[in-house]
Amino acid sequence: MDRLKAGKDKEMKHIIFELAEYAAKKEDSNLAEIVQSMVSVLTDIKNYPESWHDIGYELLKKYPENTWGYVNFELWDYENPDLF
Repeated sequence: MDRLKAGKDKEMKHIIFELAEYAAKKEDSNLAEIVQSMVSVLTDIKNYPESWHDIGYELLKKYPENTWGYVNFELWDYENPDLF
């Protein structure tokens, strides 16, 4: 059962990254807002899977400051991974 749960955790993370990539490619602000909300909620969950811990930080590495993704996913909140 734990392996199944771990697989689902990775799927959720993968889905978020796919949505972020699509939003950035199309510069879709509405989808970017959804991605930002999902990342924010998952980061704030107390008993979240370990694989969700660094989603915002990983997006920040892909979309650094002054990029469309950085601004629209509000990634400045993840510049210090030690806060999470």
